[in-house]
Formats: sequence, C-alpha cells, structure tokens
Amino acid sequence: MKRTLFFKLFMGFFLVAFILTTYILLFSFRTIERYFISNATDELKHFAASLQLAVSPLLEKKAFPELNALVKHVGNDTGRRITVIDPDGTVLADSMADPATMENHADRPEVQQVLWGKEGTFTRLSSTVKEEMLYVAIAVTQKPDGKIAGVLRVSILIKDLRALMQRIKLRIFLISAVIVTLSLIGAWFFSASLLGPIRQLTAAAGRAARGDFEGRVFLKQGGELKLLADTYNYMTDKIRQYVAELAGQSEELRTIIGTMQPGLLVFDGGGRIRMGNRSAEALLHVRELEGKHYWEVIDSPEIFALIKEIQSSAAGASRMPGTGSTAYAVSEARMNGSWYRVSAAHIEPLNETVLILSDITDLKNLEQIKRDFVMNVSHELRTPLTAIKGYAETIEGVGGENEKHLEVIKRHTERLINVVEDLLILSELEERGTAFEKEEFRLETVVSQVLKVFEDRIEKKLLKADLEIRGALHPIQGDPFKIEQLFFNLIDNAVKYTERGKITIALRADGDKVEAVVRDTGIGIPAEHLPRIFERFYTVDKSRSRKLGGTGLGLSIVKHILLLHGGTIGVESALGEGTTFTLRFPAAGGGP
Repeated sequence: MKRTLFFKLFMGFFLVAFILTTYILLFSFRTIERYFISNATDELKHFAASLQLAVSPLLEKKAFPELNALVKHVGNDTGRRITVIDPDGTVLADSMADPATMENHADRPEVQQVLWGKEGTFTRLSSTVKEEMLYVAIAVTQKPDGKIAGVLRVSILIKDLRALMQRIKLRIFLISAVIVTLSLIGAWFFSASLLGPIRQLTAAAGRAARGDFEGRVFLKQGGELKLLADTYNYMTDKIRQYVAELAGQSEELRTIIGTMQPGLLVFDGGGRIRMGNRSAEALLHVRELEGKHYWEVIDSPEIFALIKEIQSSAAGASRMPGTGSTAYAVSEARMNGSWYRVSAAHIEPLNETVLILSDITDLKNLEQIKRDFVMNVSHELRTPLTAIKGYAETIEGVGGENEKHLEVIKRHTERLINVVEDLLILSELEERGTAFEKEEFRLETVVSQVLKVFEDRIEKKLLKADLEIRGALHPIQGDPFKIEQLFFNLIDNAVKYTERGKITIALRADGDKVEAVVRDTGIGIPAEHLPRIFERFYTVDKSRSRKLGGTGLGLSIVKHILLLHGGTIGVESALGEGTTFTLRFPAAGGGP
C-alpha cells in the first residue's frame, strides 16, 4: 500500500518520541534504582555506626542474652534486621531468628569484607528469611587495642525498597505518557497544517500537468510554503505564456512548411518519416508520408549516400553556424527522371534528419541547353574564324594602305578564336561525368615546364620568376595536361598584370595534400571583385583585358579543373600590391 506523506511524517514523529521516551525511562529507572540503593546503603551505614555504641559494651562483657534482647527490640522498632556475628562466623544475636539455629556466617561476603578491613556491602538472597536483602556490615572493635570483637550487620528487604521505586517509576511513566500523547497530538496538527498547503500545490501541479495552467494556490500562512506557492503561481503564468507562444510558433511553422514549395521530410533515427509536407507528397508521388520509411518513397542512390554521410557526420558534412550538434550537406540527385537539389541536416540531440527536395529539372535543362548552345556556336564559329584568319594572313603584306585594317582584323580574329577555344574547353569541363585519363605525376615537373613557356615574356618585361619547392612533395593523381593548362592560365594572368617585381610559385606538402601558391607583385584586384573573379567572362578592367587579349574565361577554367581533381582554390589580393592564389591538391595514395 502506498504510504502518504502525512503517514510518514506522523510515524516519524511517533518513532522519535517513542525512542526518546523509552531511552529516557530506561535511563531514569536505572538512575533511580541506583540512587535509592545508594541512599539505603548510606542510611544503613549510619544506623549501624549509631547502634555500634550500644552493642560494643555488651559484646565486651559477653552479655549475649542482653545483646540478643537489644537487637530484637531495635529491629522491631526500626523494621530492620540486625545481626551480631563473632569473628569466627558464629551468630551471637539476630533480630529475626534464633541465633542458636542459624548456620555459621563466616562465608558471607559482607562478613568477609569486614574481616579484611573493608566496609561490607552486599545484596543477595537471605538463606534464613528466603528474601532478597541489602546487607551492610561494620566491625565492632575492642579498646584499647582496636581488635575486632565482632561484626555488626544491618539489612533491609529489597522488596520494600523496590515497592517505593515502583511507585515513583509509575508516576514518571504516567508523566512521560502524557508528554508523548501531547507531542503526538501536536505532531498530528503540525503534519496536517504542513500537508494541507502541499496537497493544494500537488493538486494544482496535477492540473498543470494535464494542461490547465489557470489554477492558483493562495496560502494564508507565511513562510517558505507561501513563497513556494507564489513561485508556483509565477511559474504557471510563465509556462502558460510560453505554451501560447510555442503553439503560435508551431502553427506558424506548420503553415510555412505546408505551403513551402520545396518538399520537406523529417524522419527519426530508424528512418521512419515523422513529418512531410504537401510538396514532398507531390514530388515523390506518394500520399500519407508519415509513418513510412524514407527508403520506401525515395528511389535515389545519391540521396541514400547523402543521408548516410550526414547521419554518420562523415567527411564533407559541415556544421551549421551556431549549432555545434547539427550537421548539414547539400548535393544534387536524379530521381524518377527529374533533377533535385537535396539539402540534408542531421539534428544530433533529437537523432532526426531533415531532408529538403527542390525540383531543379528546368534549371538543369536550361543549363544543358546553354552548354549545348555554347558548344554548337563555338564549333560553328571556329571554322569561319580560322578561315578569316587564314585569308587575312594570306593578303598580309600586299594590302598596302589597308595593312593596318588587316592587322585589326587579324588581332580580333585571334581573340575570337581564343574565346571559342576557351569556351570549348570550359564546356568540356562542365559536362557532367567528364572522364579523363588519370596518372601519377609530380607537380613540380608540370610547373617547371609551364614556366619555360613564359621565359621570353618574363625577360622582356624585366620580371623575375622563382619556383620554390619546400620539402618532399607527394605525387598527384590526375590529368597532367589539364593541370598544366591550369598553371598556364594562372601564370599567364600573373605575367599580364605584373609590370615590375617578380612572380613566385611555391610548392609544399601539407598532410595528405599538396599546396601550390602562385604569387605576383602586380596591380592587384579590388576587394569587391574577389567573390566574382571565377565567373565566366568576368573581368575586373574590361578595357585592359581586351587590350591584353583576355577572354574572361581563364580563372573559370582553373576552378573547373581543380573541382575535377577534387582540389580547392583561394585568393588574396591588395590593390597595387599583388595577388596570391592558393591551390590544394589531394595527393595520390595519401603520401609520397
């Protein structure tokens, strides 16, 4: 049976009162008993010492009949038993028995104590009267030598002493019982007064647990319980306010989720979908998403791989800003003939995964159309441009006064051919699933070969070019021709836009990566242009770029070649001080 707090409190008070009272009674009873026996022993000693004055002369005269008469008379008057014993143990007189019939008392403990020169005190059962008695014995000495002439023993019945003690103990017990009863009554009322407010708080808390935050607890008495009640009332006000806010936010969130265009799925650690909006149902062609497993409604290995990656927080999963325990990743996947942009986030404390699907099929088709258009136009333009350049070179030298016009035609034709060539390269790199020959090669070898191509241009501009190789470099796995093209574009830009100073290419191993830094002391790039320099056809200074023959596609080609090889690129620049490109390539096999 479940015991209430009232029962526990009352029983606690009862046990404390019972234990304390029992201990006090036992202690007091023992103390009283020792006190009475001690007092009775002292009184018998004083009585024996007074009686010794009358016994001693009769003992010296050996007037035993007179001695026996004296003992009986005094014993009857005082209610005490008096015995006079010879040092050899013979009983000479006794107030309650005939000395002639009594046995030798030499072996009595109290007599032996006196004969040994001590005070004789002992409590035992009397063999004569068959009652437990308290004995006190003193020596009766002769004058003038002080020799023991006999032993005077005085005793009383213990039962008489205990009868008195029992009356006193009974009074103490009754008083203790009254005190305990009053204490328990007080404990009853105290427990009831304490538990009343607690019951009110408990009832109010129960209503709050069921969603009713309107209840209040008002206590008349002050103290900690009233403070607790006031705190509870404040707490329920705050909870009601927070619940109302959360309900509003939840309804707002549901409305937003329900009407958002991208499809949204939320599923737990076991893969069971807990939430899905109407857009997700439409994209996946499934009704009633909740309760199903995500692999029942999604048919895409790319999405499965993304989910596995995000749930295991594997490489490539980043941490959402401000949330140390939420990982997210973004990818593209093809499913049911359509393209989707997939965003996945794994919320670690809840062990839930959020998946957002956006249909980008039209965008992908548009990109493909654009790529096809660029490639087709580039192919179509390359032949007539080559023909124009050829005819311009044929009539060059015989044009006479039209020579300068031919030079312009030739220069612009070369520029258009460069644009077409770069567009074809870029289209090839952007083509999904582009395959290329992979082989291991040394990056320092490729960079050295590219620098040789620019030796004449560097000398003509009075520049200096340094190749710094720091430590042993890991080999690179990839297409050395494309990597050569990458460094060609970077060094070409460095030479074009550097009028004085030097160009430095620094190579070093960095863990399982190879880092390449291309640094120049050229004109630099304004900070506002840095985010866009890898866009196709984007140039910082269009007039200068056209003058130098730039197509605006070089850095875009660099970025795509790096992505194709799993690398990364970063750029730092200061206007008038130069530009630094930092490239990182994965090493072949993770080491040298």
